[in-house]
Amino acid sequence: MGKITTIAKTITETAGTTSWAATAGDIVLGAAGRVAMQSKEKIVYTTYKAPEEKKDFGVKVMHMRTQYFTPLGIKNPSRSTDNTSGTIDILFDILKTDAKEYIVTIYVDGKMYFKETNLQPIKVMVGSEESQPDGGYPPGSYVFKWDGASQDGVIDTALLKKNISVEIEATGMNGGTAKDKKEFKGDAAKVDWVDVKLDKKKKQIDVVLRVNLQDGGADGLNDYDKVPKDKVAARGIQPLRTRSRSFDQLKQLALDGLTKHWSRNAANRVAKGITVHGEMYEVFVHPSNTTENSMDDIELVFNTNGSWKRSHNPGSVDGVVSFFAQVLSEIVAYNVGYIEYSNGWGYQDEAGEDQHFTETAAHEIGHEILKDYSGDIYSYKHKGSSGFSDTKTVADGGFQYPKTGEIDLMKYYNDEPYDKDFDRVVAAEEDVTGLVWLSGLKFNK
Repeated sequence: MGKITTIAKTITETAGTTSWAATAGDIVLGAAGRVAMQSKEKIVYTTYKAPEEKKDFGVKVMHMRTQYFTPLGIKNPSRSTDNTSGTIDILFDILKTDAKEYIVTIYVDGKMYFKETNLQPIKVMVGSEESQPDGGYPPGSYVFKWDGASQDGVIDTALLKKNISVEIEATGMNGGTAKDKKEFKGDAAKVDWVDVKLDKKKKQIDVVLRVNLQDGGADGLNDYDKVPKDKVAARGIQPLRTRSRSFDQLKQLALDGLTKHWSRNAANRVAKGITVHGEMYEVFVHPSNTTENSMDDIELVFNTNGSWKRSHNPGSVDGVVSFFAQVLSEIVAYNVGYIEYSNGWGYQDEAGEDQHFTETAAHEIGHEILKDYSGDIYSYKHKGSSGFSDTKTVADGGFQYPKTGEIDLMKYYNDEPYDKDFDRVVAAEEDVTGLVWLSGLKFNK
């Protein structure tokens, strides 16, 4: 860069058109006398406009890449070989020349969800990956690994199923900028009836569990005269002729059971949380009854004045288990009033049956969870504690009823009392971890 200097007593320029341009400085006219500008038409004074700088680089968002995404990469506790990842790979290209830095902004349903500037992308090589060297980002393909968290450190799988827009803005070495934006959408990878909100700061996991509870009606109300008269006289209570619990009340008991027996947090007598990468996370289960994106339906049946009714939830099963499932209905029974048990007639009041029904509903609905994260046999045989119907003896690999600590909600036990220690009955850590794993997502590309 230099300068042109012309010194003369008289400077005369004659041309069809004369253009003077100083793109990086000033034009100065100086004279001892006058400066005269003449025009046949007119002299126009305008604001200087620098010539537009031609962009010499660009950026382009390509696609999202993920196998089976779960919050923090929580793995299937039953099958360690499942390809689970805690990151969502966002691939983009730097075009033409080097970029100095870049900004990633992610929007969910049009609202800013995540933004970060101090990022180090990984340059993608053919068949491998390598760390980005210092001094900028040369042209090529890059991947930004995102853990799905918002700016506040919350990973919400329900939000990640909505419309996601990824915007990447890159700054060139010469100060110019380039920007590109592309939309994606997350979908349930395994089941669509569970969503998880994991707060990395609070160490808390909130689980939304969608169930489909249906009214299975009432059995036995017209059979009040079949209850032995001596049993009625001895008890001094007449058989039920109307429901003592409505369907809405049974529905609420079932939902309360899922909250109580599937949550693992500090409010429990036992089972304070689950371990994620060496840290304890409290788990709160929030069930809702709906027909939208929910589990298979299950009926709640009011039963009285007859034989004790067993609860079942075989669900949708395959193989040898399907033979047994075909003869079993999907019900949770509320057995109350005069009930005929295997050893004769007895009487069950509402307060006691509320507890049993609450725990039974959590157990039966839990079969769907076990089946989907670990398979039909694991669920149907109660985690190895039973055959297809009866409890295994301890000698055959069964389990003794625990006198202290947790009582696994999904196992059968030897010497299990009718009136359990309900505040110790809880879904085991592996089963709650499996429930969280079922919230996994996949993304279109």
